[in-house]
This record gives sequence, C-alpha cells and structure tokens, in this order.
Amino acid sequence: MTTTYDRIAAGHLAEIFAAPDSDLARRMGAEASDAGYTFAAFGQRCRLAPEGIWLDGAPASGVPALLIALYARFAVDAGGVDLPLKAFIELPDSAPYAAAFRTHSETPLIPHVDQILAHRETVAARFGGRPAPPEIGGDWTILLQPLPKIALCYAFYLADEEFLPGVTCRFSANAERFLPTDALADVAEYTSRALIHLSQSLAPGE
Repeated sequence: MTTTYDRIAAGHLAEIFAAPDSDLARRMGAEASDAGYTFAAFGQRCRLAPEGIWLDGAPASGVPALLIALYARFAVDAGGVDLPLKAFIELPDSAPYAAAFRTHSETPLIPHVDQILAHRETVAARFGGRPAPPEIGGDWTILLQPLPKIALCYAFYLADEEFLPGVTCRFSANAERFLPTDALADVAEYTSRALIHLSQSLAPGE
C-alpha cells in the first residue's frame, strides 16, 4: 500500500531526476551509473533511481525511503565532519523532539545491549563503523554511518551491580547541514531499529 511518506518521497525523486545533475553523486557521497545512484544507507546497499529506492535489492518504503529521498534532494556541497560530536539536544530547534528522541532512538536499544555487543564486528562492518573518540566513555562505542555524510556515535553501557545497561546516541558535528533536526531524529530511530534487527538475525559467533 502506498503511504503518504511514499508519495512525498516519489515527489522528491521526480525533482531529483527532472534534470541531469553531474555533481549530485559527489554531494551525496554516492556512485553514479546508468541504473541511478548507489550508496550505503541504514546498513544496506541503497539504489536511487527515477522509479524508486531500493535497499539491498528490495523496494524501500515509508519513513526510511523518505529520509533517503530528502537526503538526496537537498544534498549540499560539504563533507561530513565527525567531531565534535553533538547530543541531540544540541541540534537546532531540538527541544520539542528531545523526549521522543530518547524514547524511540536510545531506550529501545537498552534490552539489546549485550546482543549488539556480541556481534560488534558484524555491526561495524555492515554500517561502515569505526572507533569513536575515547572521551565519549561507555563500555563500547562506535561511529556508524547510516547515510554517507551523517554519522551517529553510539555508546553502550553494560549492566553491573550498581547500574542498569544504557545507551546514548550522538550526532556528527555538521549533521544538521544534511537534514533538518526532526529528520535526523528519524535517522537515529531507524538506525537503532536496524541495529536491533541485525543483532537478532545473526547466529552466535557471527
């Protein structure tokens, strides 16, 4: 069923492909070919074409498709900058979304901390992950790349005798250049969902 998100995403795609843009691949951090543009998105191989958006060969829909279309439509000529990392509340006009960000992007990961850490190498490989700065803290931290120029830094805290497990999520320094704050909150939410799905789908030792 076609949703409102799909219709909006289709409108952005129509604008993107209405006229050739030789610089779009560079601005997105993508590769251009006769089949469209390809890049990594939410831990999957994304293809962007006039006919739609695909993730790992399957049609993308809903919020993830809209986020990818927005990222492509308004791609800016700037490189992604990791540091200094920003908490969500430090992003422009983030206050109205702060509680929802915690509820949808950080809290859902807490029951899965041990499982995600058990598959840390696969998680890093799938999301183009790399070590986070040591000052971030946590029992394990990683910078993930849900979109080519936007990085998220997750810090995972294991449970011990005094504290429950925990998770924090921060954004790369200039993330707001590539998407508005409400869309960045959605990027974090769907990255967290992808992390949970990936960790649940892997066998022990993978």
